[in-house]
Amino acid sequence: MTLEAGIVPISATERIGPGLTEAAFRASPRGAGAREFVRNDPHRSYLLKPVSFEGRDWIAVVYFTDGRLMRASLSRITDRTWLTVDPEYEQQWTAALKAEMETRLQRPLPATFPWGEIDVEYDQRSISGYLIFSYFGR
Repeated sequence: MTLEAGIVPISATERIGPGLTEAAFRASPRGAGAREFVRNDPHRSYLLKPVSFEGRDWIAVVYFTDGRLMRASLSRITDRTWLTVDPEYEQQWTAALKAEMETRLQRPLPATFPWGEIDVEYDQRSISGYLIFSYFGR
């Protein structure tokens, strides 16, 4: 598995990546156990049970439009609460993740590929950084 392929392994046998349909995802063991996160037809997203990817544990959300995978976001699992969150630390962590991904991909982010794009984003509302796979959904 390489980042360049846009594939995120979510179990020993299951993958999120270009070409994944909502129907195939829902029929998979991990998809069957996912919780619907947002439903605003034709847009739907699902929160997965934690996944391990690139040596880290992540919370993953997959986003579909008209049954096609459009995006997968991964945020790290932490034991923080709104009382213990440190926005400065989270921004530094996000910057470090971005630098790590740029080094691994040997190009600046966002990095574009034939299947879509990889980026790292910081969301001020959730005070979290995310590794983002955006799919062109052809």
